[in-house]
Amino acid sequence: MTELFQNAWMYWRSGGWLMLPLAAVCFFLMYYLIRCRVRLHRNINGLAGGEADGEAAIRRDFVIITALTASAPLLGLLGTVMGMIQTFDGVGSDVHGVGRRMADGISQALITTQVGLVIAIPGLFGLSRLRRLLVQWMIERELERKTGAA
Repeated sequence: MTELFQNAWMYWRSGGWLMLPLAAVCFFLMYYLIRCRVRLHRNINGLAGGEADGEAAIRRDFVIITALTASAPLLGLLGTVMGMIQTFDGVGSDVHGVGRRMADGISQALITTQVGLVIAIPGLFGLSRLRRLLVQWMIERELERKTGAA
């Protein structure tokens, strides 16, 4: 078990300082996905206080989820650029250990790109699911209004 944590820590360190913002994006993305899902279920089951407030809050969460999902691969791309700069810096230097500096740069570039995509892909699926639930709830609400008015 200790070896697993050591490998994970080495992997994390290889990604460079950009892994911290990526971790924050991942945390907040999961938080807002869960929060939005709970709000939707409360509204669907009629447990929310006011429908207008519930729908507005859900739409605000959608905006945040969309922004977080879009920012994850962009942060990964930034890590790619930074890793490539580190790689080219290693190639251009005259000091020993050029191969190690190149490998570190390439590693940083690939890891941050991978982590950015790993965060964004579930975000896209989660957002798609939440949108389907929101549309379903809005259709059911509209049908209830029409049947109640008739």
